[in-house]
Amino acid sequence: MSANNSPFFKKLFQRISGLEAVLVTDAEGSFVIKTLSPSATIQQKNFDTTLPNVLQVAIEQGNKLSFEKCENVISFYENYIVIQTSTDTAEDVNIIKREDDEDDEGELYITLICSSNTSIQLVLDFIPQIKKVLQQL
Repeated sequence: MSANNSPFFKKLFQRISGLEAVLVTDAEGSFVIKTLSPSATIQQKNFDTTLPNVLQVAIEQGNKLSFEKCENVISFYENYIVIQTSTDTAEDVNIIKREDDEDDEGELYITLICSSNTSIQLVLDFIPQIKKVLQQL
């Protein structure tokens, strides 16, 4: 599902300088939302399921540490910063869970791809709003 026509994502790309793409996948790695900024330098063909799945595993492994829940995974590359977070539960995004579902099956994984000069704190500040919009979809 492309959200390029969504007013929310249009405003998000305008408000966060350097935000290139927003990807939302389910626990199986299927894309729920895949949208690019109009000024993106990254190509959409680079968005196979590998990137979100690798980061999803990193969040799951981070949750196994003796700290609290892993909120975000931030990866720095030469030209990009990738920030990934997840919704807390299926109920957060109005997904109906069956009793036989695994605990994480209802989670959605949000991947934000930014240029290397993007303000990470600004992106992190917008994550609760992104989760709120996902509740309405």
